[in-house]
Amino acid sequence: MNDTIEFTCPHCMHSMQIHESIRTWTCQMCGKPSTVTVEDIALEATGVEEVVKESWSLPVSNNPYASPAAVNSVDAPLTDAEAIRTRLLSHEASVKSIGALYMIGAILMVLGGIFLGGRLVVGVTDNAGSPSASFFAVLCFFWLGLGILQGATAMGIRKLQNWARYIAVVFSVIGLLGFPIGTIISAYFLYLLLSQKGTRVFSDEYKEIIAATPHIKYKTSIIVIILLILLVVILVFGALVLVLAG
Repeated sequence: MNDTIEFTCPHCMHSMQIHESIRTWTCQMCGKPSTVTVEDIALEATGVEEVVKESWSLPVSNNPYASPAAVNSVDAPLTDAEAIRTRLLSHEASVKSIGALYMIGAILMVLGGIFLGGRLVVGVTDNAGSPSASFFAVLCFFWLGLGILQGATAMGIRKLQNWARYIAVVFSVIGLLGFPIGTIISAYFLYLLLSQKGTRVFSDEYKEIIAATPHIKYKTSIIVIILLILLVVILVFGALVLVLAG
């Protein structure tokens, strides 16, 4: 007597033989679990399609990233992509907010570089006791280069690019030296970038999930908003110190 039932995985369409005693199963090809029971598979085999559709926790559509509207149910369950996106949405929003913070810093750095370049051009450095022109030139190009790099990193973070993540980690490690506020902010950034959730958010798989769930929106984390205000205050204060010192 044959004690197995043939079924096709709704994720990757891989056909497999499932023993009748198994209540739930995991696809041998894609490794994704399912809550579709053997009883449901048996019902489908007998042609009771509507009962199967209502009892499954997975959408009937062959597309695992299909929107809820594609499922023939009033209270359609979330697809795998929607469930993952919803679970990581807060972390995604916080990570992308790092890009917003970096962009503000980049703009201020570029402005600082332009300001130093302006001082160099008008010949302020010729005054007695002021830094040499070569020092101002080096400082000008340093701020401009750093501002451009941080701006590029900000855009990369917003697009969840891994290369931008690595640069942001370097910036955050350096930022730990800015005790106490800089240390707190940078430590939080490192958590967002290097945690298990952060690694998942920057993965290629998650980018596909984002593309498949454009209807799911996020809001900026309140913690990041507070950090943004603190950063702006620090940068403005630093700019005032530079102006007054000059």
